[in-house]
Amino acid sequence: MIQSDIAEMAVAIEASRALVYKAAMLMDNSMPHNRFAAIAKFHASQTAKMCADKAVLIFGGHSLAEEYPVSYNRVYADLFFTGEGSANVQKIMIAEDALGYKLADRHQGKTRLRDIRKDDSVTQRSGPEPCPSWSSTRSLMASQPSP
Repeated sequence: MIQSDIAEMAVAIEASRALVYKAAMLMDNSMPHNRFAAIAKFHASQTAKMCADKAVLIFGGHSLAEEYPVSYNRVYADLFFTGEGSANVQKIMIAEDALGYKLADRHQGKTRLRDIRKDDSVTQRSGPEPCPSWSSTRSLMASQPSP
């Protein structure tokens, strides 16, 4: 059903947009953002690929004609998987952070935030909470004034 495909595409696009906006907000506020930027990039590239594939199915044989931009969109959507870090690299980074192997936000860069290796009040990841950085991001965002 074409309406179902269009609804799935709209939901995925809005979810990708929200993830990208949150990653941009974290960057703008000089907060740790590597993990969330990886999640946003991976989801947005998956969404672009999925939407381009569904559009080709909807257009059928017309998607091969040069008069319709659908064929170009599908080719460009494939580039998101190779440009600026492949989707597999993003998945590895997200999985390592979620499993607690490596902190995705371990490189603070120019944000001059605290170094968790030197701060005694911060405990290393352990325990049942799968992603403690989610709760810390939520608490940091709650302390930020809303625009």
